[in-house]
Amino acid sequence: MSATKAKKFRFNIIDIILMVILVGAVGVLVYILAVGGRDSSAASEPIEIIYEVELKNVREEFRGAIKVGDTVVDTVKRYTIGEVIDVRYEEALYTGVDKATGQLVNSPYPGRTNIIMTVQATADTTPGYYSIDGYRLMVGTGVYFRTPGYTGSGYCITVQEGNK
Repeated sequence: MSATKAKKFRFNIIDIILMVILVGAVGVLVYILAVGGRDSSAASEPIEIIYEVELKNVREEFRGAIKVGDTVVDTVKRYTIGEVIDVRYEEALYTGVDKATGQLVNSPYPGRTNIIMTVQATADTTPGYYSIDGYRLMVGTGVYFRTPGYTGSGYCITVQEGNK
């Protein structure tokens, strides 16, 4: 008769560490899927905001392509992020070095203009940013957008609450 040894299962510290890591990873995954990264407790009632987007060094031929009343749509996730209420133009400047003096100088950039587009939208306020139907906006945000006559990008330079 052969003697068979019963295999004993040993439970050691490595097994405990692996189980803790596994449970933690599953917990994080459930949190990300359930909450979606949104801080719903910090959101408040929707308010009207007015923000400005500056587009630098746009070719002069696009002057007039953005019109008051145009709907602004984010080109990345296709969020509607407001309606244009004002468009103004400023002279585009080229910054260079004066070789004689070594000083930085600004000179007009021929054939280019800066466009400042003012947009009105309804947003939720959350600590640190505004949320326009899920699109996060604050001063300094890169805005990639399209309107019926123009597609481009710029940076948010101002945000204010309420009507102008």
